[in-house]
Amino acid sequence: MRIKEIILREGFYFKKIEFSPYTTLVHSKKNTVGKTTLIRSILFCLGYDIPSTKGIRFERCTVKLILQKDNNQVYTLERY
Repeated sequence: MRIKEIILREGFYFKKIEFSPYTTLVHSKKNTVGKTTLIRSILFCLGYDIPSTKGIRFERCTVKLILQKDNNQVYTLERY
């Protein structure tokens, strides 16, 4: 099973990230570009209790995670 895309909403903020069907590496040489927020968003949608990051309060977010199995069956998880 792989993550196909994630959609994050908080108030007027909206971000949609589509992942490669192959390997995805989350990295940057800079700080404060959203790496931790992305990983925390995924964990939040999977049901984990996640602390907020600077600028994003997860208790006010809607996160949608779209997963795809090897047989192309798609699952959608959404957490408010």
